[in-house]
Amino acid sequence: MSKTRVKWHKYPEEPIPKRFKKVLVTEKNPYYIGVHISYVGYFSSDVIAWAELPDHACKRKTTSENKCIWNSQKNNNYYPKEDGYKLVTIQYYKNNRWEKDIERLCSFKGFFVNTEKFIVAWAELPEPYEGE
Repeated sequence: MSKTRVKWHKYPEEPIPKRFKKVLVTEKNPYYIGVHISYVGYFSSDVIAWAELPDHACKRKTTSENKCIWNSQKNNNYYPKEDGYKLVTIQYYKNNRWEKDIERLCSFKGFFVNTEKFIVAWAELPEPYEGE
């Protein structure tokens, strides 16, 4: 069970505020139910709920309604022990400055695969929305 807790909003009944560019989504179809990160406006027809992204591991000006426990070098838990998808705070250089963002990446044997971006911290994905 994930330690990351989010407040799910049923989609499309609860509209997404215009200030969000990316959100967590629960997708459900006859074969699969899972949590992804998606850009607003680019949802598949299988999306049943959305949630605001939690604050990334580095402080920012706004505060999310959702929280998670970030694991990093600071708490000696930099590498996940279990394989699978995780929320990851990444840092990368763009337009002559350092940017930070949250992505969903797969860990395998303690490493994150297929990324060239610097990983600052990771957290468990939340449990999918299950309805009322």
